[in-house]
Amino acid sequence: MLDLSSKNFHEKYQEIGSGKKFIECGSGEGNMSYRMSRLGYHCTMLDYSELALQKAKVKFKNVSAKDKLFIKGDLNSLPIEDSTYDIVFSGGVLEYSNDLNKWISEMSRILKPGGIFSASIFPKKFSIQTLAHFLNTPISFLSKIHKKNYKGAFRIRTSFPENYPIKNYKVKDYIASLEKAGIKLIKSGGANPYFRIDLPVKSENAYAKFLTKRFSPFYNYFNSKDNLFTNTFGITYEFLGIKK
Repeated sequence: MLDLSSKNFHEKYQEIGSGKKFIECGSGEGNMSYRMSRLGYHCTMLDYSELALQKAKVKFKNVSAKDKLFIKGDLNSLPIEDSTYDIVFSGGVLEYSNDLNKWISEMSRILKPGGIFSASIFPKKFSIQTLAHFLNTPISFLSKIHKKNYKGAFRIRTSFPENYPIKNYKVKDYIASLEKAGIKLIKSGGANPYFRIDLPVKSENAYAKFLTKRFSPFYNYFNSKDNLFTNTFGITYEFLGIKK
């Protein structure tokens, strides 16, 4: 669903700002940055893993040099000057932090006044994806039996391996850290009502395209709300705000 997410973020960014200097903190291979670069953003990818950055460089090999930058570093102490970026983004990163205030403070520090703070969180919680696993478990079972992976076939499908060190931060914890870092929030809560189904790649892509074509108004409506329903059933938490 990343293509739909990047377009959705782009539309939101354009509503509240005009800058195109974008940094992805904890970028991994730079999937989000790559899609944002195709929408006209000048992208910096920051990650502590040299291997991840090397893979990102391969992905960006045909992108203009002025539109890409790769930095090795971590969120405890970003090797970047204050007030550098128009947009600071992280996806699937903050939920692993041992010091949420520190990481968010660092992200805010490198953001220009009036710049956009944007973060997607993948919490380990009940969501519509939990319900979808009742469908994914038998699909996974049949797939593993076909591949003769008999040991793995009898495992209940979950969103995360048990050993993933995801912290149990609540929406209110992120809000408190963001406000402390000087971010005025526009969106803060549950998002992403589209669950994933364990299908072959071509089938999953067709499913994603179908949802994008038929239900993007619902996706945008769901993501615009902050309430108990979206916080419960949304697969992610989304935070969007402006640095004061």
